[in-house]
Amino acid sequence: MSRFTEWDCEQRKNLIFLLMSGYKLSELPDLMSKSYPSIKKELKRGLSHQDYVEQRYIRYNPMFALENLVKDLIGEEDFKELMEYENGKRKW
Repeated sequence: MSRFTEWDCEQRKNLIFLLMSGYKLSELPDLMSKSYPSIKKELKRGLSHQDYVEQRYIRYNPMFALENLVKDLIGEEDFKELMEYENGKRKW
């Protein structure tokens, strides 16, 4: 199992605020008390592949990050079934 740093709602809001305020990626670890790799991984979770590659960090989406985190933890297929259940398309 891979190790990861937990991110809560407030930290994700803070990340968005700092990015929109124009802070550089290299400045974020000191401002957020998070490691550089942890911030990069969270950004990767909350961005499309294209936005991540092109370093368009301002497009970070915390809900997309949460969705990808859950997919990583429970698997793509179980996530799909969970969403179908939530949307009323599947009954247990």
